[in-house]
Amino acid sequence: MGPTAGTTGADGRLSDAVRLRRLGETGMLGQGRYPSLDRLARAAAHQLRTARAVVSLVGADSRTVAGQSGPPAEHTFCRLVVDSDAPVLVCDARTDDRVAGHPATAGGVIAYAGFPIRSPDGYPLAAFGVLDDRPRDWEPRELLLIEDLAAAAESEMAHAASEKRLRERLEQGDEHERAFLQALLDSLDTGVGACDEDGRLTLFNQALRDIHGTGAADLPAEDWPRAYDLYHPDGRTLLRPDEVPLAQAYAGKRVDHAELVIAPAGEAPRRFTVNARPLETPDGQRLGAVVAMHDITEQRRAETFREVRLAVARGLADSHSAGEAADRTVAAVGAGLEWAVGEFWQIGTDAITRVGSWAAPGHGIPDRPQHVRRGEGLAGHIWASDSELWLPEVLDDPRTVLRAAQVRAAGLHSAIGVPVRSDDRVLGVLLFFTAVPLEPDPDVLDLLDGVCAHLGRHMERRRAEELALELARVKDELVGMVSHELRNPLSAIRSYSETLLDDPALTGEQRHLAEVIDRRSTHMQHLVDDLLDLARLEAGQMSIDPQPLSAARLIRETVQAQRPAAEAKQLTVTVDAPRHLPVLADPVRLRQVLDNLVSNAVKYTPEGGAVTVTARLTGDVVIEVADTGIGVPPGEHHRLFDRFFRASNAVRKGTKGTGLGLAITKAIVDAHGGHISAAPAATAGSVFTVVLPASHD
Repeated sequence: MGPTAGTTGADGRLSDAVRLRRLGETGMLGQGRYPSLDRLARAAAHQLRTARAVVSLVGADSRTVAGQSGPPAEHTFCRLVVDSDAPVLVCDARTDDRVAGHPATAGGVIAYAGFPIRSPDGYPLAAFGVLDDRPRDWEPRELLLIEDLAAAAESEMAHAASEKRLRERLEQGDEHERAFLQALLDSLDTGVGACDEDGRLTLFNQALRDIHGTGAADLPAEDWPRAYDLYHPDGRTLLRPDEVPLAQAYAGKRVDHAELVIAPAGEAPRRFTVNARPLETPDGQRLGAVVAMHDITEQRRAETFREVRLAVARGLADSHSAGEAADRTVAAVGAGLEWAVGEFWQIGTDAITRVGSWAAPGHGIPDRPQHVRRGEGLAGHIWASDSELWLPEVLDDPRTVLRAAQVRAAGLHSAIGVPVRSDDRVLGVLLFFTAVPLEPDPDVLDLLDGVCAHLGRHMERRRAEELALELARVKDELVGMVSHELRNPLSAIRSYSETLLDDPALTGEQRHLAEVIDRRSTHMQHLVDDLLDLARLEAGQMSIDPQPLSAARLIRETVQAQRPAAEAKQLTVTVDAPRHLPVLADPVRLRQVLDNLVSNAVKYTPEGGAVTVTARLTGDVVIEVADTGIGVPPGEHHRLFDRFFRASNAVRKGTKGTGLGLAITKAIVDAHGGHISAAPAATAGSVFTVVLPASHD
């Protein structure tokens, strides 16, 4: 029979009684909220931008909050997580049958993502949940983050249970048990130490000896901070003797999940969470104190890297230019990694220029050249080598001789630089300085490589967008210039061709050539007129004179004008419009809109097809032109009103057109305060819908 026999029901779930016992073994029940779990909840709420996150211990018929961020939630879906021993994702509780009628919904919990927190032997005891008061589609990266934080909370609970068991053994054990306990403590990864009733260090387990590089020593408490290199979480300020967790516990204070940094000279700093408890007999006699230290260096490092990546992504998303993107990236990396100074250098034709900088509070940008040539200084060297650079001490390297005194005066030590690339081209250099010497770190360089790749892609996209805008402005100017310059020559050509055609002495071949000239020049004249119309409409220089009129009359006139072309293709043309259809519009421009739409329908409809024009009054005037023509390929309808755009199937079929008619049509409709849209017809072809304001006169 296994160790968990009799603890589960028929469904394999942990019974309520056993679950309560397991929760009691953690030492967390009845102890209120834990600072470390509060921090994890705050991290979830901050990174996911939600109002609340909560770590819930789930008992038989109760829920205990062990960690929380944001306003308290009276009800959550945590029991569903624990009962199912699986993640529970709710996008909108109001429409989710799994939680219908649940009191959490009435309490304002609309979206929820929760992951189970399990005991060391794998049974669910609690839930890590993120709550939102609005519907939400949870993204995969968000769920991975919540799962990571739930795993961290699981580690904290396991640590609390281990600490509780050790404390009980210390309080109850005799000499024989102490020997056994020492061997047990030496097998733990968590560092554990204790002092006796006189404040002397009497116990170090192997993990704690590994942390401090020393065994138990007969040192007074006032020597502990310097002897064991104990610092505040900032990693720079040495703890005072009364701030050492073991000393606080010896003084009778309970310490829960405090953070400190151990930074021996010449070694990389390591970060720990510390729990310390006073040891007393039941009658209050002081026995000493015990401390447990858990190495969270890698956990905090992973959280820091994740925060930096998120900050960079947010900064790039909020940037409006390549320069702003670089500035935000430098600030996000520098602040996130707690460095002193950051710079972005942009590569030009023959020099690299510092175009963005950031400095942490208390630091300034050292006075150095704004421009350097390829191979000069740190930025120029990284540009020339196209590789990252890490100098633990910049003053020891000859490449910094440009302004060594200024770097020294600014209190800077290490320099880290990484090229920003796009494909095989170097766009710039990210350069950072630190206030303390740092040895090269491959993980940090990997992080910076990823950041630079993200920044490089963003800068290239921004540059492409800026070039497109510049091209669009140039194209507008070119269109206007060409149109004006072509108008007069075309008028002269048409005039001369008409004169030639009036000459009865022309031979047959001469008349044919004159007719070709007349047709081509007429086509070009229409194109120039369209370009000028479009330019004037978009610039607001073409006057629109709206007046009350009958849209039905204009529709009938338009269809009548297109009947010869329709009859030549044996098309059926149908009009369905009320006799009275009052619209507020410019009659010339509205006729131009109708002519464009109906002539297009006739042109793109094969022989034997149908064209239908319908109109109705629904507060506004709605006019629809539908056909059974070749239609528009999926995904191209939204581009039909762009200048010079023609549907790909029309181009393949060789149907002639300039791609300007619909752009002009849209500009005219917009100028009337209306709107136009295109969509596939019910069976085949296309339908264009124009909505214009009705006349109420």
